[in-house]
Amino acid sequence: MDLKKKLTLFHSATLILFLISCYINVNGKESTDIIVVDSSEEDGEISTEVEEDYEVITDIFQPTNEWQVVKRGQAIPAGLHVRMDLTTGVREAKLLDEDETTQEEQSQDEKLDQSEEVKQADCEEGLDQEVSDTFKYWKEGDKEGIVHAKENIFTHEELKKAMKHFRANKDDVEDEAAKKKLRESFRSIEDLKKDYEAMNLHVETDLEVMTKLIQTYNSTESTLEDKTLALRDLEYYVHQIDNAKDLATTGGLQLLIDALNSTQDEIKLEAAFVLGSAVQSNPHVQVKAIDGGALQSLLQLLSTSTSAPLRKKAMYAISSLLRMFPYAQLKFLDLGGLSTFSGLFRETDSSGVTLKVKAVTLLHDLLVEKSNTIEYDDEEDTVHQMRKQQYGRVDLLSRMLDQDWCHLVPTLLDVPDGDVQEKVLHAMEFLLEPCQRFSRDLTVVERLSTLKANLDHLVQEESGDVDESYMYELSLLVDNILSHISS
Repeated sequence: MDLKKKLTLFHSATLILFLISCYINVNGKESTDIIVVDSSEEDGEISTEVEEDYEVITDIFQPTNEWQVVKRGQAIPAGLHVRMDLTTGVREAKLLDEDETTQEEQSQDEKLDQSEEVKQADCEEGLDQEVSDTFKYWKEGDKEGIVHAKENIFTHEELKKAMKHFRANKDDVEDEAAKKKLRESFRSIEDLKKDYEAMNLHVETDLEVMTKLIQTYNSTESTLEDKTLALRDLEYYVHQIDNAKDLATTGGLQLLIDALNSTQDEIKLEAAFVLGSAVQSNPHVQVKAIDGGALQSLLQLLSTSTSAPLRKKAMYAISSLLRMFPYAQLKFLDLGGLSTFSGLFRETDSSGVTLKVKAVTLLHDLLVEKSNTIEYDDEEDTVHQMRKQQYGRVDLLSRMLDQDWCHLVPTLLDVPDGDVQEKVLHAMEFLLEPCQRFSRDLTVVERLSTLKANLDHLVQEESGDVDESYMYELSLLVDNILSHISS
């Protein structure tokens, strides 16, 4: 056989194989889209699993017994005769003949029967005939799903119908002994309700707990340790605003105020601690405490007690009582509180430095608080306007100038503590305008200059970004004060 005949035979065979592959590709493709329900999950959610990527096509070719042209982009259902004109690329399709259809269905049934992993579920009961004819159910292990009985893909409406009629309500456990064992491993809702009700009988409210703690404190049989522990536990509860209000309305707050006059320092210390926590940011309790005489007792403790821990707790309670409460600040001035604070600077004991710093910090915060309230102006806010009027009656700054606080504040610059120096410098910065004596007091200038030199030396020894250095920020603050004094 010559070369020309061999090439002709080869080309013919290639063409035949290509046509056969086209037919198999269209006719033999199985549906790969299934609706799956994982019956191991209690919610029974329906999800769609797609086992191969494809573009969803909504235009489906409608076959007849006659050859018809398949439009570009149309989906061709399985089980059709398909042919293609290789010169034009036009595809045509029609239904299989009756005998071919029967053979195709038998082949599909044999495949389904031979599959051990996929078996038809008994979920078709109760479905209308249309749904039963369109969908077939399968089950594999603990999963169930639906496949299309006729087409390769689900249309949008068919998918909605399948999800609507799908039911996964069969009991997976068929063995009676297994069912009984499964039921015994869980408790009924009624048993759980009984346990919950019984448990509630032993749950105490915060008010009940605080009442018991107060009873323990008041009991004549309680030791000093019992009373201090009761007050310490009470402090934990009064941080909550509602609990502190309950303490005030039930008489517990007045009990604490009276405890400030106890003969035992341990009781006074714990009482001041509880009182400070109860009034903190709680206007209702602050009013009750002021009306009950708490501020006067606290100032007396601060000025007369020799116990450093007790005085610190008293200062804590005073600070909590005065912040954001102009009525208490006015009362503080009327009771000579500012004189009590200035008296701290006459003490030579080193343990009093902490109280001096706390006093300066509190006074500075109160001045800033008033300044911010006065500067903010909202005529429509009636509450704010009332607060402005209240702060207007608190002449704290003028009282501080009268009692020479412009001299007292800079004395704390000598304390070798960065945190203390920062607080003092901020207070001095706020007082620059009213305290004109800063510029005339050589001692103040000398202290600031010495501090500036020490800070600059520390900045040079530090590594890293100097601009973000804590000491560098303090040095800039000192520079600002010195430049203002020198101008």
